[in-house]
Amino acid sequence: MLTALQAEEVHGLVAELDPDDRVRLLDELPATVARALLVDLSPQERDATGLVMGYPTGSVGRRMSPGFVALDGRMTVDQARAAVLERIDDAETVYALPVLDEQERLCGIVGLRRLLATDGSAPVVDILREAVTVAAHAPVEEAARRSADEKLLALPVVDGTGRLVGIPTFDDALDVLEEAESEDMARSGGAEPLRRPYLSTPVRSIVRSRVVWLLGAALGAAGLLGVGPLYGWEVGAVIGLTLLTVCVLAATVGGVMPLAARALKVDPAVFSNPFITTFVDASGLVVYFLIAAAVLGL
Repeated sequence: MLTALQAEEVHGLVAELDPDDRVRLLDELPATVARALLVDLSPQERDATGLVMGYPTGSVGRRMSPGFVALDGRMTVDQARAAVLERIDDAETVYALPVLDEQERLCGIVGLRRLLATDGSAPVVDILREAVTVAAHAPVEEAARRSADEKLLALPVVDGTGRLVGIPTFDDALDVLEEAESEDMARSGGAEPLRRPYLSTPVRSIVRSRVVWLLGAALGAAGLLGVGPLYGWEVGAVIGLTLLTVCVLAATVGGVMPLAARALKVDPAVFSNPFITTFVDASGLVVYFLIAAAVLGL
């Protein structure tokens, strides 16, 4: 896609992204392309992007937006409204407005509704409420769940000194939770999430994402090498071959069940998992004894 588009179009699209979305894109690009795109950004956008990229992958700081409207606690409500209007086109959100003290530390949050409904001469500090915050290095999923549990429009991110550094909004939290749910679903199906289109994923990555559950040879080899030196190689062979066979059976049944469900015009989720579990539990013991009898000559 990058080679098909003209350079001006690519740079224009990247420049229009919010810093957190831009970082997510740059993380997926080759290093040389990412550097070229960063160089062409304006100094302000480059600094904002660098701030987000400075936090570890998986931290909430990596998914926050530094494009927020912060109010000075010494402002009046009229002054605060003017500050919001001045930044309304480039701010990530204006529905929850952080209020800072003289040292730029977060001292509270003001909702936009409250700001509009209050007399203009009133000081902002009189209408703020306590802010729920999260440390910039906290895990992003933990922060997203906290945001969802407390139904926050925005969750201020602070550094070690209590200074505000960014805000992930509610839609950012939903994206994180959706990714986490997709990851959990992939793992329940016996794979790690690939995070990229299947056909463009290297074979090595696909193998690494599924080896723990489905490459039976790997589990069988682990059983052989783990048991063999302690209890004899024949016993290790029994364990390894049993693991290999049970994995093959489970994968085969798991692949056939959706086809059978489709033929019967029923939802495969209704009976596929219970059936696979029952089948593997019942057949696994039989397979174990048959292999033990064959290998050990019983």
